[in-house]
Amino acid sequence: QMLEATARKLSEIYPENSQKYQENTNEYIAKIKGVNEKIKELSDNLPTLVFADRFPAKYFVKEYNFEYIAAFSGCAEDTDADPATLAKIVDYVNNSKTKYIFTIELSDQKLARTVSESTGAKILTFQSMQNIS
Repeated sequence: QMLEATARKLSEIYPENSQKYQENTNEYIAKIKGVNEKIKELSDNLPTLVFADRFPAKYFVKEYNFEYIAAFSGCAEDTDADPATLAKIVDYVNNSKTKYIFTIELSDQKLARTVSESTGAKILTFQSMQNIS
């Protein structure tokens, strides 16, 4: 909807380019739909996502039915993980033989390093695209 609205407005301002704006819009919408389908396919085969950090992906995992476990229910800055949560994540990673855990960009990775050291899981950064690092 945003792409189509942008193309309409640009076409009003620059009518001589209207056809090109519409072609580009249609092409980009097709690419977005392709990515959407690939993500849906992944959700059937992807293991549970483990976030040993803040959790900015709640809407994403819900949209695509990904299973997940997270140290925090959201992105609140004023919350520390309690020992029971840490133990739950470490137990899950060990029992499921999870190879990767996620942090978010600009994280101090303190919790993730603790989980990684306890389990051997590698730390990956989940790019929420809301920060520039």
